[in-house]
Amino acid sequence: MTDERKRNWSFILYPESAPSQWRTIIANYHVPTIISPLHDKDKENGKIKKAHYHIVMLFPSKKSYTQMKHITDALSAPIPKSVVSIQGLIRYFAHLDNPEKAQYDPQKIEGICGADPAYYLASTKADQRQLLKEISTYIINNHITSLSYLVDKILNDNNDRWFTVVAISNPWYITMLLNSEWKLKHQNRYK
Repeated sequence: MTDERKRNWSFILYPESAPSQWRTIIANYHVPTIISPLHDKDKENGKIKKAHYHIVMLFPSKKSYTQMKHITDALSAPIPKSVVSIQGLIRYFAHLDNPEKAQYDPQKIEGICGADPAYYLASTKADQRQLLKEISTYIINNHITSLSYLVDKILNDNNDRWFTVVAISNPWYITMLLNSEWKLKHQNRYK
């Protein structure tokens, strides 16, 4: 293998063979790093695969394969691989685009040393449409007429994806839908 140099590297870490302080070892590099939830439901040929984490390190400058291999060796991890698409990989951490695979909570994707998984989990247009449909259905089915009530529910549920759609992506649409529900309620359309 040539000693390629890349900024972003990923590897798999098996908790059973990694040092107990593996998180501290990674943090001591002071490199923005994103760690998947524990993949303990993945299957291969119908059998559960060995539990593992997917990890990506986002270096500010290019690192060689040899430099990265030194890190994975310290963690007793398999060989590192350069990353083609950070967003695609981070979405894979929860299998967001792989419905045939075990699903993991994207909220449990962890960023350390300044890495922000939410930045890479930004919804695709199709995801945003689906979330907007979910929120719209909730508003209509529950006759929600107050943005305050809707936001309170979202905050209590700690639903960052809904919050992004309501507060950032589609505030005008949500406001208009809430206003429509309010008008219907006050026209005594709901009995």
